[in-house]
Amino acid sequence: MTLEQIYLLAEIVAAIAVVASLIYLSIQIRNSRSQAKSDAIDLITKERSEFVKMMAQDQELSLIVPKGLAAKSKLPANEYYRFNNFLYYIFITLESGYRKWENNDLDEELWKGWDEAVYWWLLFPGVQTWWVNNIAPGYTESFKKYINNNIEKIKVEGWSANKQQIKFMEEAGKLQNNNEKLPPTKRISH
Repeated sequence: MTLEQIYLLAEIVAAIAVVASLIYLSIQIRNSRSQAKSDAIDLITKERSEFVKMMAQDQELSLIVPKGLAAKSKLPANEYYRFNNFLYYIFITLESGYRKWENNDLDEELWKGWDEAVYWWLLFPGVQTWWVNNIAPGYTESFKKYINNNIEKIKVEGWSANKQQIKFMEEAGKLQNNNEKLPPTKRISH
């Protein structure tokens, strides 16, 4: 075997090794991406359940939030502070989900549920008022645009679709210290 043949054989072996390395890396990247999506689904699901858990475990917060959502009366300073921080927590989490979707780390089915949850929160006048008064700090421009577009959509569609839920929240706020039952509410989708 000549030196030229050995050189050619070495180049072929090197090319095969490069191709094999690229195939191996692409498989690893695909597996890593799949794991990242799975982790994102777990995280998003956990975060959504945390909202409910907070409301179920914190009686004071469960009385404050309905009043804040309905926005029929001004909350006392200590209650507004809790409501404000609760919404910051929610919107930071909502932005986290939005960013994961924006980076293709969420599947469409999970994103659809997340998007519906965002829309649901924005249906409440107290949330919209809070957003307008607190929009500046800490949110990305794309998330601000996404939220503002949803608010505009709600304004165009009107409040009629949400009147029953707003009434439910108003009643929950009024009945805060009573053990009275609240009227049932319907599920709203957009």
